[in-house]
Amino acid sequence: MNTAPEHPPTGPADGIFVRDVMRRIEAAERAGDRREVDRLMRWANTEGSDRIGSVVAQLVEARQQAAFRATFGLPQVAAGITLAEPGQQLCDFCGVPGPSVYYPFQEFVVVSGPGGTVMSGDRMYACSMCASYVDADDWPGMAGWLGAAFFKRNNKRLFRPFRRNRTGDPVPVAPGSDPERGRTHGGGR
Repeated sequence: MNTAPEHPPTGPADGIFVRDVMRRIEAAERAGDRREVDRLMRWANTEGSDRIGSVVAQLVEARQQAAFRATFGLPQVAAGITLAEPGQQLCDFCGVPGPSVYYPFQEFVVVSGPGGTVMSGDRMYACSMCASYVDADDWPGMAGWLGAAFFKRNNKRLFRPFRRNRTGDPVPVAPGSDPERGRTHGGGR
């Protein structure tokens, strides 16, 4: 079937790359081409890095679990998809490791469609730089820090709903700690 070109159409660290690979995997799955699915997953690791490959593998696993649950009439459950290594937290705004705070908020739908619904979870982690923009309510400054294109892609689905649904002050995160450890609710990672 060979649905992937020799190099990604955009930068491998970009979410567009992951979305493109997932669309190709979905097409291969619909066609019943397991070899192509495996090839695309290897391609994501090679062209997009081990971390991007990990996200693709998590998304494929989540889709398979959702299909299984739907087939047997079981309730759907949230899947935690992350770029973080086990026990590691990343800034939900810029993606750097080691956030300094998290912000509690009421969960919201990030995206919903025929493939399922992605919920936000109930916390957003921020590094010290991103936290300074959030605390100052300086979203134009955040856009400058993150880059206009990245900010624009994420503002409608993530940043604006976060601002509307925020429920409290920032909670400090101790260096090297894992505030998600042991959580069993609220979209824990």
